[in-house]
Amino acid sequence: MAHWKAASRVILVAKSEKLSGSEMGLSVTSMMTARTLRAHGVDCQLWGLPDSEQLKMRLKSEEWRSDKPITHVVINTPGFIGPRCYEQMALAWPSIKFVMLNHTGLAYLSIDKDGWRNIRWLLDLSSTFDNVLVAGNNPRFVRSVEAEFGRRPALLPNLYDLSVFKPLSEPRRHHAPLRIGSFAEGRPWKNQLVAAQAALEIAKGVGASGLELYVNADRWPQTLGLSEARRQLLGGLPGVSLVPVPWQPWHTFMRTVEAMHLLLYPSFDESFGMIPADGIAAGVPCVTSGALEWTPRSWQAAEPYDPGSVASVGLTLLHAPLTAVQAGRAALRHYVEDGVRRWREFLG
Repeated sequence: MAHWKAASRVILVAKSEKLSGSEMGLSVTSMMTARTLRAHGVDCQLWGLPDSEQLKMRLKSEEWRSDKPITHVVINTPGFIGPRCYEQMALAWPSIKFVMLNHTGLAYLSIDKDGWRNIRWLLDLSSTFDNVLVAGNNPRFVRSVEAEFGRRPALLPNLYDLSVFKPLSEPRRHHAPLRIGSFAEGRPWKNQLVAAQAALEIAKGVGASGLELYVNADRWPQTLGLSEARRQLLGGLPGVSLVPVPWQPWHTFMRTVEAMHLLLYPSFDESFGMIPADGIAAGVPCVTSGALEWTPRSWQAAEPYDPGSVASVGLTLLHAPLTAVQAGRAALRHYVEDGVRRWREFLG
């Protein structure tokens, strides 16, 4: 893709004080998007901030910069900054476009506090202020909002830094034990219990001498139920180990991913999914679902609610992992190229 120099100066805002850790997935997503935009000629910074007051203070501190003023502030997740703050910022900085970016599919809004309220409020606000906008990172969200409320959000996809791809080598053929990663927060639509059942079928299907299922350690009380169900499923089975992994900085997490034979991510509602992208970068294939439209069709379980469907795709990927990763890299490159084009169009 040809290099392109944008006149814009873009600030991506994530609710975080740590921009390097997978413990803050939105920060990692925003980090990758910012790095990719910079590589394609966009003056783009990432701010990790805890609340709206810190955001306004940071904007005030930037007012002295007359050489290249901020043109866009893109705020990741609708539950982070309230609509009244958007109105205040729109009045205080009329030359800046303030964008509320919905960062995933529609189901996540059930736990993103006041997410739908804020989206609807901002859609109304955008009819008064031309520098207030709603955006989504996937076409499903954009189509849904336009159909229901008559206003079309901008489409600003998550991006991924393709320069972090590891050189590919002949994959490991011995599964002693088989190492499978099922990394995600323990929320129901992440579908990790089905992934655990599928992992057992995959291990049996390849004749592995043992199975190690790597999962993220719990952070929140509300995820304990899923973890307990998974422990009940796997506990006491000969040769089967459940390995909780503490939430790690991204570069450390990538070393964990590299050690896997296969990743499982059959989510019901992801729109991008950092785990499959990290697997592609590390050279590890991943079972996904149709919700992650950008992933190769050969990676997508047709029935993600069925462990057998997930296992069937996993066995196919393990049969030719190098070919699977090459297909994944081609799909991710295509997705990022299209995503950069959409950001370019938005920035003008």
